[in-house]
Amino acid sequence: MNTAILLQSILLTDEGYIIDFGTAPLQIVFHTIMVLLLFYVIGRLVIKPLQKNLQKRQDHIQQSIDSAEADKQKAEEYKADYEQKLAEASKERDEILKKAYDSAKEREAQVLKEAHEEAERIRSRAQRDIEQEREKAKDEIQQESIGLAAAMTEKLLEQYVDDDVRSRLVEDAVRGMEDAQWPK
Repeated sequence: MNTAILLQSILLTDEGYIIDFGTAPLQIVFHTIMVLLLFYVIGRLVIKPLQKNLQKRQDHIQQSIDSAEADKQKAEEYKADYEQKLAEASKERDEILKKAYDSAKEREAQVLKEAHEEAERIRSRAQRDIEQEREKAKDEIQQESIGLAAAMTEKLLEQYVDDDVRSRLVEDAVRGMEDAQWPK
């Protein structure tokens, strides 16, 4: 049948379309073919490109997800590396501080040792100086004593003894004092 016959079977009235049931099976087949043809054309022209675009979008989204997961994995690796380096730096800092503390302790001990040695040298030098001054004072006292004894002896002898005897006695007294052992 042709299309004109189908169109004639549908009558237009004020109430709407009227279908002629004599040609209804034929119309149903025609409409079914038209709907199938419409689906085919829509599928070819609209759905297939839409499916391709959706597939591309899905692939792009999946690629973005994979990239994000890879970036997340890299970030975790960087974080682990950073934490490891931070731990190593902290350990190195602790070692440096320990070495500095030990070095300071060693330097402190060395300075104290040097100070004790210097104090001992000063004490020893002061002891020697005191001993030298003591010896010098003894010598001065001895010389003063000898001079005083000689002067007293001379005064006494002037009064009681002549010049020759006096000179000889003074010389003997001075020699005796010089040879005498003085207390230390």
